[in-house]
Amino acid sequence: MITTKDLARECGVSLSTVQRALHNNGRINAETKKRILDKALELNYQPDLVARTLVSGKSMTIGMIVPFFDNQYYPRLCNSLAEQVSKQGYILNIQLHEDNKNLEKNIVTMLQGNHVDGIIFNPINKGKNLLDMIEKLHTNGCLLGLDEVDNCPIPCVGNDEKEAGKLAAEYIINRAYEDIVFVVPTLYDKDGQYNFGHHKRLEGILEVTEKNNIEPIIIHGSDYVKQIKNVFEKKDLKKPAILCSGEVFAFKVINNLVNLGKKVRKDYGIMTFDHSELLETFNINLTSINNNVEEIGRQAGNIMVNMCKGKKVEPRTCIDVQIIEGDTL
Repeated sequence: MITTKDLARECGVSLSTVQRALHNNGRINAETKKRILDKALELNYQPDLVARTLVSGKSMTIGMIVPFFDNQYYPRLCNSLAEQVSKQGYILNIQLHEDNKNLEKNIVTMLQGNHVDGIIFNPINKGKNLLDMIEKLHTNGCLLGLDEVDNCPIPCVGNDEKEAGKLAAEYIINRAYEDIVFVVPTLYDKDGQYNFGHHKRLEGILEVTEKNNIEPIIIHGSDYVKQIKNVFEKKDLKKPAILCSGEVFAFKVINNLVNLGKKVRKDYGIMTFDHSELLETFNINLTSINNNVEEIGRQAGNIMVNMCKGKKVEPRTCIDVQIIEGDTL
């Protein structure tokens, strides 16, 4: 294995000069730097990350914990975040907690044991459990979501989900829809604690519908497709609009209603949060709330890198949402 000492000997320079060339810091002649980097490439030099961590106290690795990859939201988020941190020399270590609270805690312990320079959370633990986990961190932390914990002791970044819910409900009502069906599979976890993001969206929806004397139909749970079928078969709906709390849910709802002989725009309207252009593959131009997930990833990446460098960061970063007009509402 080629070491920095080998590079210094091959290039006829000091070890400190090699370090400056490889890490792009300190003063070094451009021609000398190029010669060292070319030789490193020629000899297939691979840095010893463990040794570097022991010397510098930094692993140049950031941990990220998310639930799963079964919809487009999290892959897009991770891609954006990984690209952002890699520009500044960091590696993103992505772990899945799979909506398992104990697994999430174990992953935090494991990442810290591997001396990551920071951890970015999209947590399944809530309330006091989440706060306890954050307070026990001995590395930098950043939270995805603005309303996960009161007086959050680490920076957080995300959308104002209540305002997003209000924006969606107002948009639907302004198009003269009389019934609103809100579809969200995960309002509560198995311990009865609510999902903050979905609940905040619901708060916004209820605030707008109450002002307009509309009583929305709330569908939540893993059997939401079956519940939608029952609503359309048994209730006398008047120009209904379905608002899904995720694009993957909208796709399943549309498929189910096709089997009932219901057509978008003719028999109902549909809108979703978390715009990703996935359904355009199926020639469905879905009306949606764009939560700018790539920008959330970029901002979270910048926040974490700045924290790792000892820079001051904002405690709360709110990313705006916009309506993407489609032909389903």
